[in-house]
Amino acid sequence: MSLIITIRNISNLAPQSDYEYTVLIGDGGPRSRIIAGGLVTGHERSDGWEKLAQKVIDNASKSK
Repeated sequence: MSLIITIRNISNLAPQSDYEYTVLIGDGGPRSRIIAGGLVTGHERSDGWEKLAQKVIDNASKSK
């Protein structure tokens, strides 16, 4: 069993980018289940992936 988080830049790698994310539970195969998803907007890419990951967590937590 795995927790899989995909984060995709939807702004052509602009310095300030928007991202689409999906959180799944399972093994990545057809029986995996989406448990969260959404958008993170206005992330400064120079802030790094750690801040982006925190924004994803914060955003997913709000949408429960």
